Amino acid sequence: MQTQFVAGLSPVILSSDTAVTRTPPRAVKDRQPDYMDNFDHDTLFYDVYEMPGQLALSGPPLRNLKSVVDVAKLEAYGSPIRRRAAFKDGWKTQRSSLPVDEMIQKCAPVASFRITAGWLDVSVPIQKNHSDTFAGKKVLFTMSKDNDLEWMYQWAEFHAKVHGVDAVLLYDNNSTRYTPQEILSTLASVDGIDAVVVVPWSYRYGPGPGPKKQWDSNYCQYSMIEHARRRFLALAAAAVNLDIDELVVSEDGVSMFDHLAAEKSGAIRFSGRWVETVDGARDGSPRFIDFSYVDSRRDRSLEKWAAVPAAIPYENQWQVHGFGGGFEPPIVHDLKHRHFRGINYNWKYDRTNVDPLEPDFHSVDAALVRSMEQVGWARQQ
Repeated sequence: MQTQFVAGLSPVILSSDTAVTRTPPRAVKDRQPDYMDNFDHDTLFYDVYEMPGQLALSGPPLRNLKSVVDVAKLEAYGSPIRRRAAFKDGWKTQRSSLPVDEMIQKCAPVASFRITAGWLDVSVPIQKNHSDTFAGKKVLFTMSKDNDLEWMYQWAEFHAKVHGVDAVLLYDNNSTRYTPQEILSTLASVDGIDAVVVVPWSYRYGPGPGPKKQWDSNYCQYSMIEHARRRFLALAAAAVNLDIDELVVSEDGVSMFDHLAAEKSGAIRFSGRWVETVDGARDGSPRFIDFSYVDSRRDRSLEKWAAVPAAIPYENQWQVHGFGGGFEPPIVHDLKHRHFRGINYNWKYDRTNVDPLEPDFHSVDAALVRSMEQVGWARQQ
């Protein structure tokens, strides 16, 4: 029986007349004109949810707001929190928690959390932990905004048929083209996928790098990964974080999860190759099958990873392209994700212009073509 639902969140947002907001990490002289419009200055917590014997508080780094929460009065399940809370920042995210009695968690008639500190007085419901939804599953997870539903379907279908993915966790970051329920229905219709959760992650993505190429203020994606790890993926057999425009290709025919199972550290890394827009023009929306050329002149795409969640110590933070705390699992050279320039709606860079074929530099990616044939995809003629 398939499990599918749109998850609820319990954000704590500072009011517009709040005296104190989050201080940006970037100097004024290094900010682009829209920096402050995109910076998350007012989200204290993205979500408040249960873990055994504690509440997890997910959010952007507290930074200067730690001085506020350190003196705040906290209540959970109708009772004051008397034991010390652990308010802690990670790399571009927050890793805070509150100790609570497990019996109170199980028996309290009202599951709510309240924080008060002078001008701050917010109460929200405590969300359930859903790690059991993905227990034993091989989970593909990501954050997406306005990507075509057809691309989402193909992305999930490819990884289900080629690698044995059987569950998808998708965070929707303020899409305007469809609803979370439509995403859920799309992913739930993929053969082989028997657990799907969509999380409406309606927060600012964060500013771009600015004139000095500083990626220091984009909290949304890092916090999504931290949230996914703690609320949904703790019991998963394996998890892999990939964007919608990325497909993992095995050049030796061994699935990424079989490669992962052979690695004692519980995690693997793999690099990527860009797939060009050469010969990709088609009527209607482009599809993955429309593209198969790589360019010998182009640098590799950034690394991605797959992991057994229970095997990775909590101090080693999951990040977009690796792990924190000095943890560097081995690179599997027979795995490479393909990053499709043509599967893109230009949210950051325009990659969709169809390039002319240059035989001296462009070649067909044979391993990619074999994998797409394994899925049963056929190119339109």
